[in-house]
Amino acid sequence: MRDQMKKSRLISHLQKQAYKNVLLACIGIILVIILLIIFGTNILVSFSLLVGKLTGVEETAITTQSDEYIAPPTLNAAPEATSSAAIIVTGYGQPDQRIDLYRNDTLINKTTVKSTSSFRFTGVTLVEGSNIIKARAANSDNKQSNFSNEVKTSFLKNAPDLTVDFPQNDQGFKKEESPVKVTGKTDSGAQVTINDFWAIVDAEGNYSYLYNLKDGDNPLKVVATDNAGNKTEKELKIRIE
Repeated sequence: MRDQMKKSRLISHLQKQAYKNVLLACIGIILVIILLIIFGTNILVSFSLLVGKLTGVEETAITTQSDEYIAPPTLNAAPEATSSAAIIVTGYGQPDQRIDLYRNDTLINKTTVKSTSSFRFTGVTLVEGSNIIKARAANSDNKQSNFSNEVKTSFLKNAPDLTVDFPQNDQGFKKEESPVKVTGKTDSGAQVTINDFWAIVDAEGNYSYLYNLKDGDNPLKVVATDNAGNKTEKELKIRIE
């Protein structure tokens, strides 16, 4: 009789415990649904991690493809200026990612990063004047990275302008007038040499050079060179009378 009573009490206790567990589970499910509706998936992830810690379950990273970070590529340096209408652009990024190349905010080419993490664009055409080159990476789902560093280069098609304002060709000077100040104008940013010696050039392209006269004829070779290596030359002769 006593054994039956103990058994009955045990069964009753187990039933109550089972009902309690079911009730707690239902409350937990309802709470999760409410949190999901109000706060979205972020709070659900945090709640799941909290439950995992409380129950001793090892924390695992919860990520989705949409949350994947795409690192921007890096472009190598290019010449500051060039006389060529096309250049080579190189850089590096994550293997197998697509690289979209932009010139002055216009998409002009695409390629794929090699297994060596490098990529290369050949024959990148330039517009006359300033060119700003940058790139973006994209994964297989076409999710794009931020833009890379910018590479700036100028396409200088024409040789710089050059004038020699003073002295005039075949102009004569007295010996005591030496040195003669050679002056003229070129493009802004260009450099000027006179008989292979550097002249002083200001921001507007005005240049000057003090030339020491020699007996007899004095040939002068004036050369203006821009950042792309384009050159314009003028030759004249002055003399001591």
